[in-house]
Amino acid sequence: MAGMYIHKVQTIMSMVQLEEESEAADGGAWGPRSCVGDCAGNPLPLYAYAPCKPPRSTRYRRLPSRGDIAIAVVPEVSRGASDESSPEMMMSRSASDVSDALSSDDDADNAEDDEAVVPVPPSGIDTGIDTGTGNNSADDDVMIVDGSPRSMCAPPAPTPSAVFNDEANLLGTVMTALWDDADERGMFRYDVRDVETRVVPGAGRYVAQLNEGRATKKRATEFRVDAVVQPFDAAKFNFCKAFASEVLFQFERATRGPVSGAVLGCMTGVAPTLHERVLCGPSPNLVVINVSPIEYGHVLLVPRVNDCIPQLADPATMELALHFAKEADSDSFRVGYNSLGAYATINHLHFQAYYLEHAFPVELAATAPLPQCPSLRGGARHHAPLVHLSRLVDYPVRGFVAELAPGVTPSRGIHALAELVGRACMALAAANVPHNVFVTKRGRRVFLYPQVFAERLSRGEVPADVVATGVNPACFEISGHMLYKSREDYAAADDAACTRILEAASVSEARFLQLADQLFGAPPLRVSATAKRAAVDDAGVTQPAKVHA
Repeated sequence: MAGMYIHKVQTIMSMVQLEEESEAADGGAWGPRSCVGDCAGNPLPLYAYAPCKPPRSTRYRRLPSRGDIAIAVVPEVSRGASDESSPEMMMSRSASDVSDALSSDDDADNAEDDEAVVPVPPSGIDTGIDTGTGNNSADDDVMIVDGSPRSMCAPPAPTPSAVFNDEANLLGTVMTALWDDADERGMFRYDVRDVETRVVPGAGRYVAQLNEGRATKKRATEFRVDAVVQPFDAAKFNFCKAFASEVLFQFERATRGPVSGAVLGCMTGVAPTLHERVLCGPSPNLVVINVSPIEYGHVLLVPRVNDCIPQLADPATMELALHFAKEADSDSFRVGYNSLGAYATINHLHFQAYYLEHAFPVELAATAPLPQCPSLRGGARHHAPLVHLSRLVDYPVRGFVAELAPGVTPSRGIHALAELVGRACMALAAANVPHNVFVTKRGRRVFLYPQVFAERLSRGEVPADVVATGVNPACFEISGHMLYKSREDYAAADDAACTRILEAASVSEARFLQLADQLFGAPPLRVSATAKRAAVDDAGVTQPAKVHA
């Protein structure tokens, strides 16, 4: 069985250590207490994804290991391939093998089973990745990630207290292994394993959770809730101020040939690769733990962290989020986004994601087409639509559903899906309409909810019993995962009560149809320059910005 080790170093500290006021002993060197904003030029793990390829069927499992994090390939008897065909074994090949792999563009672009190879860094740049052959071979049960081979025949070690034991793909296995490691080291504000979860009886099939820790220890909102578009404020908390110890890895698109920056010498058109240490570029995409988790594996995807983008999604960042969901390759892994005014608490662009075994109620809801909203097409060469657009039916919150058409692969359709949803988010933000996004089906399906809960709350229009629950309808709650902060409310939650909470967040039918026409009624989508400024009528009510063809 082939496998690899992720070597543990002192980059993660307990919450107690993080709260100490003493000066770091490293004299300012890159370390666990360094700020994320200083990551440029410093090493972090790198996951490089290949946008034009589906996730490989290779499965992995974390193994008990003393010290390091050990991950092994789970053999597939039916595949009949040798261990050397796995991406990890390929990662330790020599630079000459990389040159051979790059010698044929046709092979690299068209071979459906291309494997990942070790990146070749530019001359003079130390990435911390060993590109030599080392002692590895197809017969070794060992993986070299940083040039230090470790025998997988070492004496058995105690099983960690919190291990993701299920088989998963490369991203899922690595991400959960590193998340478990952060958990073991006390990085979270509370133990998410202590939360209680139950499916609420009734037609809604809501999933209720009791999470008392999130109620008392989550960071408070520092921004106005009546404005979706607000400038980035470096004085307030943002992810540049987070500790380096909270970062799991960089998440970057693989590119062909040696380049400078976050991705060094990876290739397009190949299977995903994981590298233990690659120097960060000026502004990498980072996957960071959520120190106030909702569920297991709760992480944040922060696009181009040092660009200090406010909480405004666009097609490019939406596409990154969809690829993140695709690479996780798990039906239980969902990605979400909250705009300001729709329960985003930090005005620094980020997406949320976590694992939940239960189906979200919105995933089970019926949909109906929107006749006035033509599907987005892939150009003259593609006669069939790439993306289908519909609306939710018989669900407490009115929302749009955009999904890849049957038979359209993510590698072909994700860009179109991200364009559709990302531009809609831009138009909603310009119109000062708070909104939430929920990504499911491994990046193939996206729910977009314009919502008015905070607006109604400010006008005193939300029923008192709904307000008393403290349930904030952010992206996951509005999709049916109801987070209660007190045992009394959790125990009393029933189908009708959950429905009332979500109904308070929904726009009216007339408003929804108006937005449907303005956002999607005149393809191709193009947000006008004037749409970037919200128009305010005489009564001071912000009107939706126009979207023109």
